[in-house]
Parts: sequence; structure tokens; C-alpha cells
Amino acid sequence: MKTQTNTTSQIISLLAIIFCLMVPQLASANGVLEYSSGLIRVGVRPERTAIATRIQEQIAVTVLTQRFSITDSIATSVRFGMPVSEAVTITGIRYRYGAEWRTAVIASSDTNIHSGSTGGPRSSQNFLNAVGTTGFVFPLRDTLRGPILFEIEVTMVELLPQTAGRVQYQLPLETLRMYYVDSLSWSLSIRTKNAMTNVDVVPNARVVHSNTGNEYVIQERRISCRTNPKVSFALTHEAFSVTMLSAKPAGDDGYALLLATPATDYASSILPKRFTFVIDRSGSMQGKKMEDAKNGALYCLQRVSPFDEVNVVEFDDRVTSVWIRPQPATPANLSSCVNFVSGLLPRGGTNIMNALITSFRSYSDTNFVNIIIFLTDGEAPIDHAELLRENTKSTRVFVFGVGDKVNYTSLQRIAVDHGGEVVFVGNGSASTAIATLFQRIKDPLFKNPTLSYSPDVLFDFAPLNIPDIYAGDQLIVASRYRTPGLVDAVLAGSNIIGRHEEPFRVVLADEDTTSAFVPKLWARMRINVLLGLMSTTSPNSDLWREYRDEIIRLGKSFGIVTKFTTFEQGTDNPNTTSVIATDGPIAAAPVVAFPNPMRTYTKLSTTFDYEHADVQISVCDIRGAAVADISAGYCAAGTWNFELRIDAFARALAPGIYIITVRAGDEVRTITITVEG
Repeated sequence: MKTQTNTTSQIISLLAIIFCLMVPQLASANGVLEYSSGLIRVGVRPERTAIATRIQEQIAVTVLTQRFSITDSIATSVRFGMPVSEAVTITGIRYRYGAEWRTAVIASSDTNIHSGSTGGPRSSQNFLNAVGTTGFVFPLRDTLRGPILFEIEVTMVELLPQTAGRVQYQLPLETLRMYYVDSLSWSLSIRTKNAMTNVDVVPNARVVHSNTGNEYVIQERRISCRTNPKVSFALTHEAFSVTMLSAKPAGDDGYALLLATPATDYASSILPKRFTFVIDRSGSMQGKKMEDAKNGALYCLQRVSPFDEVNVVEFDDRVTSVWIRPQPATPANLSSCVNFVSGLLPRGGTNIMNALITSFRSYSDTNFVNIIIFLTDGEAPIDHAELLRENTKSTRVFVFGVGDKVNYTSLQRIAVDHGGEVVFVGNGSASTAIATLFQRIKDPLFKNPTLSYSPDVLFDFAPLNIPDIYAGDQLIVASRYRTPGLVDAVLAGSNIIGRHEEPFRVVLADEDTTSAFVPKLWARMRINVLLGLMSTTSPNSDLWREYRDEIIRLGKSFGIVTKFTTFEQGTDNPNTTSVIATDGPIAAAPVVAFPNPMRTYTKLSTTFDYEHADVQISVCDIRGAAVADISAGYCAAGTWNFELRIDAFARALAPGIYIITVRAGDEVRTITITVEG
């Protein structure tokens, strides 16, 4: 019998998977078109947008169809773009500008929407604003002769998590609103094995064509773009419930998706917790960041169970805690914590290591679920091996990175190593992010779970480590399988009583028609694991390249857009799919400036392949004369952001065009910005 565990000895990354499962998933209905007419980039809003949403159990398939009218006689460098969240997998693109539909294919590419490296001109700022820095872009090689209609169909699949007992789905329409689109057509179909209750659809439908408890159908109708369409529904589980979705292509191993849900009535089964709130109060936490951190901690302290224990640790250069060890959550002890948090003021440096070691050492046993909620905006040297040695009581660490200068790689590593999650809130509301996470993790039902199977036919799991199971939450595990048929499984772990086992039986399908999208979901989850592994590996090392090659193979085999693959126009045989391995990742996005034109400030954003001790920003006018040189300090590998303000210059910038060069070692990015008076 094969057992799947959650031991930290396996060096794996679950971040991309876990994080995307903690928030309502977002498909997209935001496609826009742009092309060149002479020297001008022309943006086109869709004449018609139609969306079909089909939800089976918790798999949502969204088909977006849009029609654009190209009026110029010659249109070159045509690009379709749309914002896409990491949780959504684009599985197919069809397009036409005549009678016949054509199919796009997957290929590796260094396509970059910002620099125009597809061979055409730079994308316009309006297009970049609509699509976003991580959006999906489909470039068309053909020159189109107008007037002509261009239609495109995009198919997306996503796994909708069940959180707090409800399944949630949302379609953001911000880009359509940006292009002044008033309305679209939308149809909805939901089918589930367990009965649905409290179905909530926004906007409300006057006529529901089917609502049987297991089926909910709204036929195509016009809806306004003023409000994002939303769907949520509750699923009732009287006992531990398991759904196995599986598909087995002929002559190949199968693909399975296990959805395990605790009983809805869980009030008497919640495990006691120890919460330690570790709060960065260094000088850089001035203003909103400090208030957000305090408000988030206060929100949680007001909602802990009387059966829990609590503590607060604050740190700058020094580390101070309310108590040496967490104490019962009595009214008096909670009041002490609230007063301690309320009195925090920013000062000093950032001693992350001592703060975490102090918190780890404060836990004396594993009778409770030990949790650290760690909030920081800073950077500091971190010895990950030492932290692992200090965490002797199975403490979960949930990390919140606040601001634009956090060490992304190190904070991700902390969360991965210690069985938690990481949320980067940028300059957004940290208190909201903390509250959202706390609502999910405040009621653990099952800790240190393992899955075992007999016969031993399942393999290639994603995730490899099984997270704790929380009330209203769900365990989701994807895998491959060798042979179809009945499989006996056991979910084992610790609950309120002690060691507990939940046996269940599932059937692995011998065909691939009933759950056709399961293979793509498995591939997406597997790719997320590999991307996480890459983040902990030296770029361009042999192991890094091995992970990259496997991602390319999966992208090719399953038609998935990844960091290394994209869709492109079909060749003479529009149904062929090919991916060519590259020596490195897709060219990193050059620096993006928003807003551009700038008045008082602009935010520079890019990615770096390596960490650097210092990032230098050079500003020249349009004639090439130097205006200013700015040191932006240390940067980690990954996303980099910097706010460039007009008042940072020794002399005021006159209105005009300027060239900004961002240099970090051998990695150089250049962008042109306009300064308005």
C-alpha cells in the first residue's frame, strides 16, 4: 500500500497550488484587440462578447467568444490580449477572419507584449493597462485587409475550491469596462452529485430554466458589464465525502482528481490551536503598513476560540513577546495581547531570524495545532536550515509579505519549509489578507494527514505534501493511475479524539469522456509544483533546466500556457502542436511604468533572473543627456517594483520624453516615459 504524506523532509513547493486554492477563482472575460495602421497602434473594443460557463462538480469551463471589427485597409501586428489569473488554464484558442475557423497551437516563445519582441511595434499603454503585466497575448502573424471581422474563441478551465462550505466563481469585466463595453451575453450551467443549496447568482436571473438541486441552468441572456458576474453555492455533506473525477485515454495511464470534504456539521470536531502573531515593527513599517498589521492581528485576536492559546511577538533589532509561551485565550489574556498590539510603533531594523526562532521555541508540544502568523515588509539574512532545526513542534508558518521590497524567494521558502502559505499583498490591505486567511485556518479538523491506496496504482501526485484540512475547506489531490477499477483508500491523521482513519472506496475510470478536463488540471497542478521547485533552485543549473524541460513537455502535451510556452498562430497544419525547448526562460518582461505619462510619480515593475546587491536607475532626456542616477538598493530574483517620484530629483523634470534604464548586473531594462506638466 502506497502512502502519501505531508513530511517536510521532501523538498517540494506547494505555494502556487495552495495559494490559488485559498481565494475565489477568477476566469476572465476581458479580451481586447490591437493592431498597427501605419505608425499608429489602434485599439479595438469588441462588438460582441459571449460567455458560456459550465460547472460540473467543481470544475468550471468558461468559453469566451468575441468579435472585433477592423476598419483600416491594412492591419499589421495584430494582437489579442486578456488578463488571466494563475488559477486559470487556457486550453484552446480558435479564431477566424473569414469563413473558416483556425486553431492556435502551443509553442515555446520569447514573446513579450511590452517590448514588441514578436517582431512588431511596442504595445500601446492602453493595451498594457488592459491586459496587465502578466496577461496572456496571442499575436497574429498575418496582415489583415479591412474592413473585416475578426472572431476569437478562448476556452479556459479552472478548479473551483470549496471554502467555508461554498463553491465560488467570478468573471472580472474590468477590461471591458475600460473599453466602454456596456453589455455581453452569458449562459450558466451547474451540475453536481451532491445537492446544491443557497445558489447565489449575480446579476440575478428572472428566469431560471432548471433548478433541481443537482442542476441549475440559466440560458443565454444579456447582462450589464457594470457588475462582475458571480456564482456561489453550498454543498451539503452529512458525512465525510469523497468525489473522484478520473479519465483514462486509450493506451495511456489515467488522470485522477480527488476532492475530499469533511462533514458540514463540524462544530464539535475542531482541534485546539496555538496562535503566535509575529509582527515586524521596524522603521520601514511606518504608516499604513503598521496600521494594517495591527488591525489584522486585532481582527484575529477577537475571533480566537476560548479553547485556543495565543501570544504576540514583535521585532525590530530586538525581539519582545507578551509571554515566553502562548497562554490560554481567556478574556484577560486576550486583553493583554490587544493592548500589546495596539501600542506598537515602528522603529529600528529587521531581525527576522531571532523573531522566528523565539516563536518556534515557545511551543512545548504538538498537542495543539501550532501556528505562526508572520507579517513583515523587510529583508534580512535567513538561514533556512537553522529554522528547520528549530521547528521541532510541527509549527505551521503563514507568511504575509507587505510592500514592494520584500525578499520574495526567502519568504516563499519559509512558508514551504514549514507547511504554511505565503501571501504577498504589495501595498494593498494586509489586514484584509490576514482576515481572509484566518477565516480559513481558524478551525482545523485534521492535522498531519496521509493518504494510502490499495492496490498501489496511483503515482505522480500534486501536491506531494498533503496540507492540514480545515472546516469548510477541502482536500484536493491530483494524480496519475496505471489501471482502472476499484481502489480502497484511507485518509489518516489526527483529529480531536486522536489518531483517526477515514476509509473510502473510489472508482478509476476506463475511458476519458466523463471527466475530459481532468488531465489538464493534473498537468496545471504538476506545472505549479515544478515552478515552485525552480524558485528554490539556482537559475540555469542542471536541476533548474530539468524542471524547465518537464514544464515545456507538459505544456506541449496538454496545450497549456506556462512561463515557457505560449499560443501562436497555426501553421499550414493548424491542428499540429509543437514546443521547442529553449536555453532559458522566456525573456523577462522589460521594465513597465505605470502611470505613463507620469505627473507626480510612476511605478517601475520588472523581473530579474538573479538577486543583485544594487539596482541602478539612470534617467536621460530624449537627446541622451544624463538627468539623474538613482540607487534602488538590493533586489531578489523575481518580481521587482520601485516607485519613482518627481520630487526625488535634484531639479524638477520639465515636461517631455525621458529614457529610463534599470541596470542590475548584466540584466538591463529600458523604457521611455512621458512627463506631463
